[in-house]
Amino acid sequence: MKKIISVVGVGIALAVGGCAQVPSSKIQELDSSISQTLGTNFGTFAYNSKVCADELYHANIHLSEGKRVSGKFMNSGEKEIDDGIVHANEASGLCAKAEAALSAYIDEKLKGLEGGREIAASVQLDGVFFAFDQYDLNAESRAFLDSMYSNLESRGFPMVEIAGYTDSVGSYDYNLGLSQKRAQSVLEYLVSLGVPADKLSSKGFGPDDPIASNDTDAGRAQNRRVELHIFK
Repeated sequence: MKKIISVVGVGIALAVGGCAQVPSSKIQELDSSISQTLGTNFGTFAYNSKVCADELYHANIHLSEGKRVSGKFMNSGEKEIDDGIVHANEASGLCAKAEAALSAYIDEKLKGLEGGREIAASVQLDGVFFAFDQYDLNAESRAFLDSMYSNLESRGFPMVEIAGYTDSVGSYDYNLGLSQKRAQSVLEYLVSLGVPADKLSSKGFGPDDPIASNDTDAGRAQNRRVELHIFK
C-alpha cells in the first residue's frame, strides 16, 4: 500500500512540477490528501474484491455441482425413457399375442377340429355327472348316454366334438388334463354303444367357460360337465 501511494504522490508532484513551480509544502499536503483518500478507497476495493472472489469461487462450485447433478439426472432420465420404450414394446408384443390367442380361441369355439366345420349346436349333457377329481362314468351317466345314442343315430351320426370341463379347484394344467379324460370317457362309451369312432373327437377345456359360480359346491358341480358340439 505504501509503495503504491508513494509512487502516485511522486507522479503527481512531477506532473505539477512540470507546469509550474509549486511549493514543496503544497506538494506534501496534496500528496498526503491523495494518499489518505486512495488508502481508504483501496481498502474498500480490496475488501470488496475478496468478497467478490469468494462469491465467484462458491458460485463456480455450485455451478459445477449443478452441472454434475443435472447430467446425472439427465442420464438417469434418458435411461428411464429408454427402459420405458423397451417395456412399451414388450407390452405391445404381449398385447398382440393376447389378441392373436383370443382370436384363435374364438375361432376354435366357432369351428370344429374336423375340416373347419362350424358348430351347428352345443348340447350340455345334463345327465352326465362327475365326482370331484374323477372322470369315470357312474350308472346314471351311462343311462343318460344311452338315450343320447338314439338321438345321434336319428341324426345320421353327425360329426361331434365331446368337450370336457372342470371346476376351478387345482392348477389349470391339471384341470385341462382331467377335462380331457372326462371327454374321452364319454367318447369311449358312445363308441361302445355303436357310434362310429370317426364321427367323434374329444377335447378338454379345463375350467374355461364356467356356467356357474366356482365359489359354491353346487356351482362347482355344474361346472364339472361335458358338452356335445355338433358340427354342420
